[in-house]
Amino acid sequence: MVGLRIVGARLPDQIGAAQLSGTALIVSAAGLLVSGIAVGGLVPVGAGLLVGTVVFAAGVAFTFPAIMAMAVVGVPPRERGAVVGTAGLFVDAAFGISPAILGLLASASGYPSTFLVSGGIALVGAVRLLARRPVRPSLFEWWSRDAAARRGSAAAGPRRCPAGGGRRPRRFVGRRT
Repeated sequence: MVGLRIVGARLPDQIGAAQLSGTALIVSAAGLLVSGIAVGGLVPVGAGLLVGTVVFAAGVAFTFPAIMAMAVVGVPPRERGAVVGTAGLFVDAAFGISPAILGLLASASGYPSTFLVSGGIALVGAVRLLARRPVRPSLFEWWSRDAAARRGSAAAGPRRCPAGGGRRPRRFVGRRT
């Protein structure tokens, strides 16, 4: 996982965080499906769990960084730490609560069902991420500049909406001055 994160560190910037996390969730779901099939006895257990775990780990290696990249889009630099901390809290809570719930499922219907349910949840997340439309940057920038003007910030600039024929706000890259 660490090696994949190092090699693919720039992937969220290159292909988009939502596209990467959706694709990574599909890879994770495939790994869970293979593991579920192995535990169910349809393929040799040792080899099936090994392949399923490697595929699942490859998906998870890219899911977390892409989700964190999506979380900080449009967030002012001074608030990014709080956003990443909050998003990390929910991921940790999911990793803490899910085993208990899946343990109840495993005791009721067996271990293969836990892998299949987890894979199904990952696929639902992937579909939601891959089907979403990107936010139009010009309208988002207009909104954030309007919010800055309401706070009395000097970086607010003109408050004209690009859809109304006014001057388009310049894109902010890096530090705002």
